[in-house]
Amino acid sequence: MTANIKDNINSTNLSETNLGLLVYEFVDNKFVQSKTQQINIDSLVILPFSQRKLLYESSCPGLNWYKHINIDIENGLHETKIDFFHDHYLCVLQLKNIEKQSINEAVMILKNEHNHVILYDESQFDAAHYINLINISFSKLQTIAHANSLLIYALIRSDIERDRSELVILENNVVELESNLSSSSKDSIRLQILALRKKLSGIKRHYEAITDVLEDVSENPFNDFQEYILNDYHRLNNKIDRLYKSVIKLTEYVIQVREAYHAQLDINLNSIMKFFTILSAIFMPLTLIVGWYGMNFENMPELKSSFGYLYVIGLSSITIAICLWYIKIKGYWD
Repeated sequence: MTANIKDNINSTNLSETNLGLLVYEFVDNKFVQSKTQQINIDSLVILPFSQRKLLYESSCPGLNWYKHINIDIENGLHETKIDFFHDHYLCVLQLKNIEKQSINEAVMILKNEHNHVILYDESQFDAAHYINLINISFSKLQTIAHANSLLIYALIRSDIERDRSELVILENNVVELESNLSSSSKDSIRLQILALRKKLSGIKRHYEAITDVLEDVSENPFNDFQEYILNDYHRLNNKIDRLYKSVIKLTEYVIQVREAYHAQLDINLNSIMKFFTILSAIFMPLTLIVGWYGMNFENMPELKSSFGYLYVIGLSSITIAICLWYIKIKGYWD
């Protein structure tokens, strides 16, 4: 029965279907659009997510099979993950741009015993864009015997291609922020620190999700992946791990900058408190003098003296001078 299904698949032509559903074949180490639009086990079918119903309604046995997992497909484009089942797997990749964290390129890879299908979010790019990403990744491999087994590898590799340079830019931003702690405004520094922490947190979660996918693939639950293919996935996983560690170190650096920023605020606050403490120490004796002569006792000769006012001014001035001298020699003014 399986042989009959495969024969039907090999002879199925999709020219009568919606143009959104495209068939690619692997020729000369790259995917090219099939001229015949015929599906076989090595073909790659790609279509927009908005036209996913073509899978369920297709007359091709290898495609209409996906109607049995339509619930998983409908709820799939929300997080990076891979789910293995008895005779198929479903992988979702959120391809993120470090510079534009709000833009997610959702790609779903479906595989059963007959074919591979890619569903993509057409709001960002078209099918040619993703085929180009896959082909660029394949161009960096020497030999490819089972192209469809490396689809996940190719898309993840293209996703992280520029991450190292982008992380270097982020690190330079943190260094510049640290050097401007004393000169930039408090609100500006606080907002920059929050933005950096948010961006790094998003990248960290992204790498964690990709690592989970690669580790699940490395377990090879279907025995679909040959040893050399698994080696490619292992190398990619190691690269993700190094990038992840770089993000962790960069996050710790941002935390250190935040602590330095808080220390700078504490120093400024201490300077203000020191100023008011010195001011209070100077005026405390003057307050005593004011309170002393404010009692207006009859036997206070200074009150009746014509020089009493000048006497109080002189006493206050001498008191201030003594306080300032004492503060100076004790180093409280520094």
